[in-house]
Amino acid sequence: MLAAGTFSKKTAPVAAARQADFIHPTHTNRSIMIHTCQILALAGLSLYMALLTGCASLPLEEARSRFYAGDPLGAEAALNDAGDLSGRFKLLGAMEKGMILFHLGDYEKSIKALLTAASVLDAQETISVLEQSGTLLTGDWVADYPAEYSERLFVHTVLMMNYLLLYQLDDALVEAKQAIDLYEKYGEALDRDYFSRALGAICYERAGEYDSALIEWERLLALLPQSAMVNAEVYRILTRQHRAVPETVAKQIPDRIKTVYDDPATGALVVFALSGKSPVKVSSSLPVSPTMRISFPEYHPQSPGVVFHAAYDPQPVPAAVSLKTDTAEVAKASLEKRATRVVAKQVTRLAAKEAAVKAVEHELDNPLAADLLRVAFFMMEEADTRCWQTLPAQFEIVKIPLKPGVYNIDLTFLPQDTAKAGQRVTLPNIHIEPGQSIFRTLRLMDGP
Repeated sequence: MLAAGTFSKKTAPVAAARQADFIHPTHTNRSIMIHTCQILALAGLSLYMALLTGCASLPLEEARSRFYAGDPLGAEAALNDAGDLSGRFKLLGAMEKGMILFHLGDYEKSIKALLTAASVLDAQETISVLEQSGTLLTGDWVADYPAEYSERLFVHTVLMMNYLLLYQLDDALVEAKQAIDLYEKYGEALDRDYFSRALGAICYERAGEYDSALIEWERLLALLPQSAMVNAEVYRILTRQHRAVPETVAKQIPDRIKTVYDDPATGALVVFALSGKSPVKVSSSLPVSPTMRISFPEYHPQSPGVVFHAAYDPQPVPAAVSLKTDTAEVAKASLEKRATRVVAKQVTRLAAKEAAVKAVEHELDNPLAADLLRVAFFMMEEADTRCWQTLPAQFEIVKIPLKPGVYNIDLTFLPQDTAKAGQRVTLPNIHIEPGQSIFRTLRLMDGP
């Protein structure tokens, strides 16, 4: 007895003949035609989406151009005029706006924009399978921008600075904890962002969590054993808590710094100095046949940052220390972290495109249509080069220990390109209370 729907060798020819009675030959051709038209329509839609993507990104490009031309108000206006950007650009729009508003000193609005970015990132933790499969024959640029690991961290970095500058210490601590979680999650990809970890340590200490602050400084010490700032901070926290200072730390600290830090009345001016232009992504490609290629993103630097040199009031302040992050280094390490996934997806995409071309070529028996599809796929093969472009080339913390009093501090920054002149910035009327730190920020534009 045969189960329903099964065929024996004897019944198969009969069943096939019966099927033939009910299926008109043109039905098969029509199904092939429909399938082929779907593939060709997808290719056409993809080209249309590419054009649409370019149009949708115009407000972002205008905002970035105005920002680096020295017109941050115009940059903000360009984004405001654009209204709410679409899903693919919502995250980038929020990040760019948050950075522009931070530069303008509108910290409350910067926080609002960056919290929107953080909310989008949280929502992206569950990525739609349908959305991901939809990029197989097109490219990642037709999907919502997911942000690199480094950019996810920098959202919290700028939020921490905003909250510290507003002295909203509880909120700063929330962002610090989220930043530390990202360090734990992505490991070595973010280790070279020393600035954000130091910022987290400052947030912990300002909230009274001295042990947590010390843990973060000690993590930095393992990465930067020669850093004057890191050694000084470890020394200061340990001595304030009347704990033993490791000899390796004590040896790194000049007596002039120990003398200042040993006085509990000493306060500090902490400056967040942002300089240069962030690296940008470019699309690189590798031909795998005369008609097929794979593409992948790479980070290219735009301009270097400037480096803190000295502080004066009006004489040199000998105990000033600093710590910096090169955003290009962190961005490249972040991209390398997911390189295996990028390559695997590109191989899958290549196979899907080849299968689509073969389907047109064989089922439709139309070499011209297949060739057109190959050309369309070749043209669409571009890596996703979206990125957060108003970030600086460099984040730097400058800490200047000061006795209680009122100061006019001059800071000198030297460019990494020695052919260019240094920059001197005056911070007037710095009022230091006993044992307290105050925060200021600078954005130094350098390079082309």
